[in-house]
Amino acid sequence: MQRVVRPQWWHEGTYRCVAMRVHLARHDIGAVFGFLKERGFSWSSVAAATGLGASRVSEIAAGRRIVTDYAVLERIAEGLLIPRHYMGLALDEHAHQYRQRTSIEPAGVVAPLDPRELLGVVASIAVGAIPADVERHLPSSHDVAVPGAVGHDEVATVRAVTAFHRRLDAAAGGGRCLQSARGYVAWAT
Repeated sequence: MQRVVRPQWWHEGTYRCVAMRVHLARHDIGAVFGFLKERGFSWSSVAAATGLGASRVSEIAAGRRIVTDYAVLERIAEGLLIPRHYMGLALDEHAHQYRQRTSIEPAGVVAPLDPRELLGVVASIAVGAIPADVERHLPSSHDVAVPGAVGHDEVATVRAVTAFHRRLDAAAGGGRCLQSARGYVAWAT
């Protein structure tokens, strides 16, 4: 009997008394695989869905390996029907609609930022360094839809992304961290 992933699990489910949304924001793929194991999935069925080997899935679930590669995170999200924005891999549907909206630029707008410069700023922030002129890279408040309230999920996501990039920088260096930060740029804006 083949198991079927239910997309609502990622929004409503918990694993070890922690919401799956938090595990996903932290890129805790071991918890994701453990969650599926509790629902009767075998390592080989998880491997088939994600394109990973069964032994690799087992090692990730046991905590002997961590997933840091953006492409692998994308494959896991796609294979397990995880909404990409839960893992910080894409914009959510509301942000996507906002970005597609056309608007007239207000008078006095400065020339567009160099994408490489913006990536450098994001990478700096991800590893804990705040550039002196960071304000010029931030959106003005009239261009951003500010949420009515910031909840625990949003705070957990910011903390998880920061911790993830700090671990990645410590383990693999700034170049690898920059590669990952590029994946977060669209989501962060």
